[in-house]
Amino acid sequence: MKPVICPLLLLLVPGVAWGQEGSDEANYAAPLERRGGFTMGLSYGFGVGNYEGYPNEVEKMNNPEYRVATGTTLASGFSIWLGGALRDWLTFGAGFFAAGGGSEDAVGGGNGFGVHIEAFPLYPMGGLWRDLALATEFGAGTGMLDNKAGGDDAEGGSMSLISAGLIFEPWQFWHMSHGPSLMVRHQFSDSMTGSTVLLGWRMAFYWTQKG
Repeated sequence: MKPVICPLLLLLVPGVAWGQEGSDEANYAAPLERRGGFTMGLSYGFGVGNYEGYPNEVEKMNNPEYRVATGTTLASGFSIWLGGALRDWLTFGAGFFAAGGGSEDAVGGGNGFGVHIEAFPLYPMGGLWRDLALATEFGAGTGMLDNKAGGDDAEGGSMSLISAGLIFEPWQFWHMSHGPSLMVRHQFSDSMTGSTVLLGWRMAFYWTQKG
């Protein structure tokens, strides 16, 4: 007896092959080119800042008699973080952030721990656009203002922290990338606020396993 091939099976074979091909395409991920895997970074900058606050005591908060302020003054700050580059265009990590400045009236500063995120939204355009990032940091920390006039110092207590800015890292060697950064940072609580605008330099290490 000759074997009989069901016509239905002939129709199914191309469908199964097409389904396998579609599955492979759906699971395809573009190979990494510039960023991937474990990452760590450091940035340092100089600019201007303004810190003001009150002693962290209910009866002294918002009382002009106890106000301590630096006014607009020279400031500096840094960020250091560890994390992972999920794709060429997205980095996510956690780090430590600090900034401070002073004047003849007071010396202030703040620091905090939190999340560090970088996105390279123009990466598909190629060229130098692959190295321009939007960066943000947010977390919590503390702050202090030293009253140089001899009165009560201001304390920030538990302060919220948020930063945003631009990063440009067109220079690479080995697994390192570096370039300028511009960051705006703000810390705040009921008893103290501190803001800085910092122009600086940052370096990042990417353990990229290129595809």
